[in-house]
Order: sequence, then C-alpha cells, then structure tokens
Amino acid sequence: MVNVLRKCTKKDVDVLCRFAAETYSDTFSPLNSAENMELYLNTAFNQNKLLSELQNSSSEFYFSYSDGTLSGYLKINDTSAQTDLHDERSLEIERITLRKPSKKKEWGDFCSNMR
Repeated sequence: MVNVLRKCTKKDVDVLCRFAAETYSDTFSPLNSAENMELYLNTAFNQNKLLSELQNSSSEFYFSYSDGTLSGYLKINDTSAQTDLHDERSLEIERITLRKPSKKKEWGDFCSNMR
C-alpha cells in the first residue's frame, strides 16, 4: 500500500466540499436527523466556507491518498486559526477524517513518521 499526503489548494475546493460532506455524513448520519445533517453539511462544507478556510494563511488542508485513491483529509490550524488556544507554540488538528475502507490501515503510523 502506497500512502501519500498532498497539500490542498483553492483548485481542490469542489473535491474537498464533496469529500468532507461524504465522510462527515458517513460518520454522523446515524446519530442525527436528516434535517439536522442537511443543515450542518450545507453550512460547514459549502464552497464559500471551505474556500475561505483554504485561503487562510494560518490553516492548511491535506488530502490523503492510498494507492492513488482519495482516502481522507485533515485540516491543521496555526495560531490565529485555532478554535481554542490560539497558542503560537501549538498546532491544532481541527479535522481528520478517512473513508470507511481506509480506516484501520496504518494511516496514524504514516502521519506520525512525516517530518
């Protein structure tokens, strides 16, 4: 298995919108009503919101690929983009998500070995 992380750009916003909504829905739909899910997905993962996040110099998104197939994404926030601490000595991983087939496939090991 070949695992690759690639930094997202503004050109990736459409894929990011669809993928983020898909993986969030897969995880949280069983716990929510259809109405709540639709409202949240349309608010949290719409093109304008994600494009704004992609353009924030204090945030970075990365796609993860497994054998050439998009399998996950993560969002990292630096100081001003952090949702809680706003600590210049810290990074925040705000989102990390994988498609169901990619879970339990050693992605944690791969990410922890990145330097």
